[in-house]
Amino acid sequence: MLSQSPRAVPSVPESGDQFGGAVRLIDADRDNRASLIAGAPGEDGGNGGVWVFPATGNGPSPNRSWSFNGSTLHAPHPDARFGQTLAPHGR
Repeated sequence: MLSQSPRAVPSVPESGDQFGGAVRLIDADRDNRASLIAGAPGEDGGNGGVWVFPATGNGPSPNRSWSFNGSTLHAPHPDARFGQTLAPHGR
């Protein structure tokens, strides 16, 4: 089970984050292994965020995980709930 709690995962769990409110398995780097993408629309008071758990031979891992949000993409918006919905890859 993956969460925001392991030390390898960027950020700190907060009440109301809704981590895992949207999830998707995506092979974005086309290595035939799916990374886990997890949204947390309640992160940072409702601004939201998305975490990427890279694929390994044993499945997604918190090691080398990373996150991004509207501010990371230079498109901050209060209460944006970024990560509430994750679209299918390649559509």
